[in-house]
Amino acid sequence: MIKSNQKLLTLIIVALLSLSSCEKDIDQARDSLIGNWQVTEIYSYYGTRVNLGTSITQEFTEKGSLGTFEFTDEKVNFSFKRRDTLYTGSEPYTVSVENRNNGFTKSPFYTVTISSKNYNCKFGDETSDSQKNATNILLNYESPIGQPYSGYTLHLKK
Repeated sequence: MIKSNQKLLTLIIVALLSLSSCEKDIDQARDSLIGNWQVTEIYSYYGTRVNLGTSITQEFTEKGSLGTFEFTDEKVNFSFKRRDTLYTGSEPYTVSVENRNNGFTKSPFYTVTISSKNYNCKFGDETSDSQKNATNILLNYESPIGQPYSGYTLHLKK
């Protein structure tokens, strides 16, 4: 009986530490996002979904001064040009983090949601604390399953 109580207590402590770590990570990620960002590169791709993944049939890379993102506590103002189309808006956004298996360890996986679009967000060099005071991020969007396959990656720099 004592051993099972110790196991239960250990599991509870591990769960609480994991939750507090996620909360700290998400707070640092939100703090890093706040500010003005320049869009320096956009990689766009189109293709098809296949049984074991995707197949890219067209891809385009644009570089230069392509637009801006300004994150505040509550919303993001954005304006960028991708493939000769201007995208602008002022929208509320959310940030979430999920720990996912990464080999023998778990790593944080960040999602920024803007206008009902979920962007995979990668901070800096993607090390364990790269979400802290980040000056480079990648926002990657892929079309949802059931729609034609396409996506784009925005390279942002503070």
